[in-house]
This record gives sequence, C-alpha cells and structure tokens, in this order.
Amino acid sequence: MEDMGLFNNSKVAVLESRMNSYDRYFEKLDESIEKLSEVSVGIKEMLIKHEGKLEERVLTEESLSARLIEIKKESHEEHEHLLGKINSMQSKIEELFKWRWIAAGAILVIGLFIGQVAPDAKSVPGAVLQQLIK
Repeated sequence: MEDMGLFNNSKVAVLESRMNSYDRYFEKLDESIEKLSEVSVGIKEMLIKHEGKLEERVLTEESLSARLIEIKKESHEEHEHLLGKINSMQSKIEELFKWRWIAAGAILVIGLFIGQVAPDAKSVPGAVLQQLIK
C-alpha cells in the first residue's frame, strides 16, 4: 500500500506542478488582457480627439465657404455699382462732346454770318478759333 501512496503522491506532485505552470499562464494572460484594455482605452481617446478635430474642420470649412459666398456677392454688387458709375460718366462725356460740336458749329455759323454782314471786318485770329474749338 505504500507503493500506492507514493504513486498517488507523485501524481499529486505532477498535478501541482502543472497547476503552477497553468497559474503562470493565466497570470500572463491576465496581464495581456489588462494591457489590451489600456491600449483599447487609449485608442478610444485618440478616436474621440480625432473626431472632434474633424468636426472642427467641417465647421471651419462651412464658415469659410459661407464667407466666400458672401464676398462673392459683395464683389458682384460692387462691380455692378462701378459699372453703373462708368456708364453714367460715359453718357455725360458723350453729352459734353455733343455740346462741343454744337458750340463749334455755332461759332462757325456766327463767323460766316459776320463774314456776310461785315465783309470788311478783320478776321478772327486763328488762335482764338482754336481755343474755342477745344
């Protein structure tokens, strides 16, 4: 019977040895799970920060887009205003040119009239006519 006791003791010793090695494996597995949990939390934090930055960029892009549309509208309105001023000035200049030719024609008619009425009158100097035409 002693042989049986030794045999059982050796089986128990083998089993205890195996249990100790399994315990080490389980401890390492627990450590690995803890490290994976920490990494997972870190990744979640990075994703949250990244999503926040993406949302911030979207808001910035939307703001810039709205501002560009506003600037485009203002530029178009200013262009229309300046075009109206240019057209107004152009019509005024055309009116001045018309008056210039009317005045030149009137001076010519007066000169011809004076020439017909008073043929002996001294002629008007050329410099005076040139100033009147300008």
